[in-house]
Amino acid sequence: MEEKQKKQAGNGNEKGSSKRWIVLIILCAVIMVGVGGAVYHFFLPHRGQAQGNYEESLIPEYEYAMDSFVVNLAGQDHRRYLRATMIITYHEEKLKNEIISRMPEIRNGIIDILRSKTMDDVQKDNSTLEIRKQVVQEVNSIIKEGNIEGIYFTEFIIQ
Repeated sequence: MEEKQKKQAGNGNEKGSSKRWIVLIILCAVIMVGVGGAVYHFFLPHRGQAQGNYEESLIPEYEYAMDSFVVNLAGQDHRRYLRATMIITYHEEKLKNEIISRMPEIRNGIIDILRSKTMDDVQKDNSTLEIRKQVVQEVNSIIKEGNIEGIYFTEFIIQ
């Protein structure tokens, strides 16, 4: 009789264990479906959006790497330096020749912008974004044959 009770007790544990596995498998499947739906919704292009993204990707983007700038930061003690290296991006190939021919004016304008910054200006949040906008405006005011699209810092060191 005791053996019969032990077998029944053992069978009960196996049934509970198999139910746990089934619940676990179903839970994993639900999670996988949720993750798949999120990936589809957030990362894959949807109908109507795909055309706009495709057309934008057809526009070639050109780059021009500038030499580094080393300037004193504005302020009471002129012991702080900023070293910045930038890349100019543009969509029209013909701009390269104008950028090269007007490089002394472009560098002068960028140096004026960088030297006007104080230590507080370059350390606050989004300071590089603000500087990039100012540099783009300055360069676009200098060149005549089109507009540059952006400036990217490849180096921005404060010492």
